[in-house]
Amino acid sequence: MKSYPKSEQDWQWAEELGAKPWMLKALLLNPDYTGWSPGDDDFYRVPGGEGWSSHVFLGSWPEFKALWSPDANDNLIASFHFRIDRDAKHCEACGGLGAHADAQWVTRSWWDMESPFAPPPPVLLGEQLAAFEALLRERQKGGVAPKVRRSQAAGVADIDAVDPSLLDEMTSSRGTVAAWRESRKAFLEQEASGMSRPAEGDSPEVALEKAKIREFAAAMLQPDPDLARMLKAYGEPFRQHCIAALRNGGTWKMDLTQDEVDALWEKQRLGLEFPERPTAEQVNLRAKEGTLHHDGLNQWYCTRRRCERLGIPFDCPGCKGTGQVWAAPEPTLELVLWALHPRKGASRGVVIKGIKEEEVRLAVRWLRRAAASAAKKVWGGISLKKRKKEEAQCRRNSKSGSTSR
Repeated sequence: MKSYPKSEQDWQWAEELGAKPWMLKALLLNPDYTGWSPGDDDFYRVPGGEGWSSHVFLGSWPEFKALWSPDANDNLIASFHFRIDRDAKHCEACGGLGAHADAQWVTRSWWDMESPFAPPPPVLLGEQLAAFEALLRERQKGGVAPKVRRSQAAGVADIDAVDPSLLDEMTSSRGTVAAWRESRKAFLEQEASGMSRPAEGDSPEVALEKAKIREFAAAMLQPDPDLARMLKAYGEPFRQHCIAALRNGGTWKMDLTQDEVDALWEKQRLGLEFPERPTAEQVNLRAKEGTLHHDGLNQWYCTRRRCERLGIPFDCPGCKGTGQVWAAPEPTLELVLWALHPRKGASRGVVIKGIKEEEVRLAVRWLRRAAASAAKKVWGGISLKKRKKEEAQCRRNSKSGSTSR
């Protein structure tokens, strides 16, 4: 937390954080811009490095004071801010996602890359697998990176072509294949009883592949207890959500309903694409055409709205939707510095942890001295008073020159 609370939501977060009044008061000393910290965006350095390319983390004010002087030529302070921090860890109940376990059937199926309803990556069998691997090796020799689509696979003549007859779409590294079990049931039964049956002359590799197919098919034909529970608990509306995701390759971000589109419009998330409130059909069409791309914020608004409509709790009860639980008994105040080394053309962040209440005054005194030192060294001691005096002298010289002419 870097800014003094202004809204009700800010105060709720301060209370959740456990921030003490004197810590909040220290935030009032911060400059207007505090959108930087070691580890944020481009202000990132590989931890554990040395020299002026690495950030510095110190455990206390006395430790910092013993090592850093505000007058040193190689420690010019460009900016600073106080922040309130508290050690936390991922919430085990939600895996750090912040969403209720039931809601994750909705949140994870927004993107096809992590959807429980997405088709699995393809697997080639037997001789086709060997031929495909041989082609990959040839492509790699030529320096061409082979590409394989997740729900489609290539014939041996062209990796990017599609020939579904070469594949059995029966594996998923995410372990969520049961969601589309019914749509693949007939195919799996055929594979389990026919194509994957051991045969004389099978190489060890082919025999192993067939064994994997039989094992997987047997597991796939079993009902998914969690999905069955979800369907029983949330009924037909949730079933329609599953069908929509299956129909669209695992994702529902291109199959929004009108109430979800309205939520985006009210949050001013569609104003660049549409001059007036659009219909769900218009938004979905633009998304399918690739002229409208939903980001993470759109996902948050839409998934929350869909869960509300389906009657599914959204926030994880263990972490209240934050995705993390506190690992420290209370928060601490930290001072973050942006230090420059002009001669080396380098900068880095310095973080002083565990600032105590009585040390805030000492830190402010150090910062004022560092600011005066930096101004003198960078700007050569030019002051506003001196500049005004020089400007007045220039005007007098100009006026006297005009009079003499």
